[in-house]
Amino acid sequence: MDISYDYYRIFYFVGRYQSISKAAEMLKSNQPNVTKIINKLENQLGCSLFVRSNRGVVFTAEGEKLYRRVKIAYQQIRQAEIELQDDMGLEKGIVNIGISEIAMYGLMPVLREFHNDYPNVRIRLYNDNTPNTMSSLKEGIVDFALVTTPYAENNGNKVTEIAEFSEILVAGKQYLQNVQEGSTTICLESIQKYPHISLSEESGTHEFYNTLFGQHGLAFEPDIQVATASQIILLIENGIGIGFVAEFMAEQALREKSLVKISLKEDIPKRKICLVEDMSKKLTIVSKALISRVLSCDYTII
Repeated sequence: MDISYDYYRIFYFVGRYQSISKAAEMLKSNQPNVTKIINKLENQLGCSLFVRSNRGVVFTAEGEKLYRRVKIAYQQIRQAEIELQDDMGLEKGIVNIGISEIAMYGLMPVLREFHNDYPNVRIRLYNDNTPNTMSSLKEGIVDFALVTTPYAENNGNKVTEIAEFSEILVAGKQYLQNVQEGSTTICLESIQKYPHISLSEESGTHEFYNTLFGQHGLAFEPDIQVATASQIILLIENGIGIGFVAEFMAEQALREKSLVKISLKEDIPKRKICLVEDMSKKLTIVSKALISRVLSCDYTII
């Protein structure tokens, strides 16, 4: 039986995310290809590894047993890659970055400069919500993470705050028809009168607003939940509801009047972008160089 490392790598990602579509996204592949590889692996092993459903996949008993072994092996292989890449210095190598959508906006100038300086270094961006990104850091999938608060603390991590940003409440130009920017002020409780769009329950942003609303004795119950902040803006621009977005992400739409800023009586605490390193894991030279570049740049997106 000849099963390639790529088969087990794909199996690891499907098991890690309990989703073929999510694994395909993280692997920069496509869903049919991932499904094909999993089917081949199951045929060669002579057993089913996952039970499929509309909501994703779950392990069979055989799949869970295999995953426990593959997870250890994958992490050991990643560590070996790190040790080998150290010998190559900055001439070659790979850097794996776990990053949330908001943090990615501020990283672009740094990545462009780094890629120009070291064109032979391959950069892999694993764009996901903050909780999943932190899990990827813990499991060694990524070398370091750039995430937004709040996130689960880990005493083994080194956290460096590199920027902060404000969020605002916005609506489409259809909002109340006669509302102009800054001319009205509403309270959090009033938001419940309108269709409310937010990120999914798995995100740090959802946790942030769930806590904020709770502090004012309110339930945070968005009508529509989406995967990305860009999707929130798109839906709001099309008059489907209102929602909170990072102010810097909405600047162009506000200038073009496709979004209207709604003033709130309550203050929304500023959030932070943090660089997180797992101090129990060794970093490659290229990862250290990129981290140094991030920490020395003007990572300002307020």
